[in-house]
Amino acid sequence: MNMKSVFLTGASGVGKSTTYRSMVELGFTPSPNHLTRPPRSSEIEGFDAHFISVEQFAANMAIKAYLETTMEEAEYGGVYYGSPVSWELDAQIDKPPFVAIPSNAVALRGLFHRLSEQNKRDTLIWANLHAPLNTRHERVSAYISDPVQLHNRLHNGIGQGTKPDADINIDTSLHSPSEVLEQVLALVK
Repeated sequence: MNMKSVFLTGASGVGKSTTYRSMVELGFTPSPNHLTRPPRSSEIEGFDAHFISVEQFAANMAIKAYLETTMEEAEYGGVYYGSPVSWELDAQIDKPPFVAIPSNAVALRGLFHRLSEQNKRDTLIWANLHAPLNTRHERVSAYISDPVQLHNRLHNGIGQGTKPDADINIDTSLHSPSEVLEQVLALVK
């Protein structure tokens, strides 16, 4: 039986990176997105993301290398996030399962729509993670100390709350990281 690949969405501080790392430890292939900010001290180039310049991002956008269709759609808090089109290709062929954190639900919905038309939607799982603002604030303030940046991460983004079209919505304030992982893994087999 082939295991399904997993997309993790949610706002800052809900546990996407923790779940991503745990899934890679279990054998899922990391499939990082592209972004135009420097890596945090705990992030690894090519594992957590591909950290590129705005110029390179724009060049990639021009050749349609991302699921996002415009620079505006890819921008969040002054940083550009790109979900590689290779995710769509990888979902259509028999490859080891991967785990990815797409930049936004809009691009992911487009991907799932196209795969549904090709009868390939069942190769992927969408796990949306969410948590109350106070929980997210506590988590994000552990790695962002600037009050303006902290406010922007918590209040100016998309991706907060539940998604009715996700395969599973998990409130990470109610579950330990291992319980979140267990719930996601229950869907991939």
